[in-house]
Amino acid sequence: MTEQGLSILIPQFNQEITALLERLEASIPKYMTYEVVVANDNDQASYPVTQEWLNTRGFRFIQNAKNLGRSKNRNQLADASQYDLLLFMDEDMMPKNSTCIERYHEALQNNDVVVGGHIYEEKKPKSSYLLHWRYGITNESKTSSNKEHKHFSSAVFGIKKSCFNAIKFNESIVDYGHEDSLFGASLNQYHYQIQFIDEPCYHLGLYTNSDYVERCRTAIKTLYQIERSIAPPESHVLTRLQEYYTTKNRTGVGRLQLSVIQLMQPFWKRVAIQWSSVSGLQLYKLSCYCKLKKRDSKS
Repeated sequence: MTEQGLSILIPQFNQEITALLERLEASIPKYMTYEVVVANDNDQASYPVTQEWLNTRGFRFIQNAKNLGRSKNRNQLADASQYDLLLFMDEDMMPKNSTCIERYHEALQNNDVVVGGHIYEEKKPKSSYLLHWRYGITNESKTSSNKEHKHFSSAVFGIKKSCFNAIKFNESIVDYGHEDSLFGASLNQYHYQIQFIDEPCYHLGLYTNSDYVERCRTAIKTLYQIERSIAPPESHVLTRLQEYYTTKNRTGVGRLQLSVIQLMQPFWKRVAIQWSSVSGLQLYKLSCYCKLKKRDSKS
């Protein structure tokens, strides 16, 4: 079987990414046919160093005239690619091993979707960044060995172009959060199997405690939007949070517990930010979801 070329697709927004590009270039075998395409979705920053790096190697840099959102920007990258195998990698990812690209390329020869997962550095960050790091260590670093579609992450994954084009990211999701949860549910709906490999990337981009809590709140609002107006009924349960809420809401005692959790929302937020508490963050997210569901029941 003839090996197919690989399109490495990087959505950019917050930073220059030459360190990532150089790491990728150094690890790609000489025999491999590949390209790198970067699409900057920040209409307030041009990132000239990244542009120059790509231009000198004959690769593409796309500068969006306006912010498209995470879903549309990824779809644009896939449309711009010239090869049949796609590797999406967020700008704050960094391959742990020099074998990363080769192993993704090899696995994609015979699989529709490939996920290697992402992990966090072992060294603790400053206290103001501790919540994001703790949450990542506790919940996200296990992704590569968890074979459930509802935990699919778009931070780094490989996919055949034909499979991607059959699904694509839902472009009605503009705000941050859970476009990958819906994409994972669509993979399941189309019966695409995910091949998990032990080839993680480090997630280097950490947010401060307060910023991370705010991003989580936005993500819950997006999840609720998906639940109400985008996903078909069979795909409404995309996350463990929704599963937990649905289970609790079946009984009177459970509904009372959810009401108490919602009323304590300011407390959970304070605990999450001040104590870098993962449990506090989880309860804050649940309280945000409860509030949205309660508002929906009254309308």
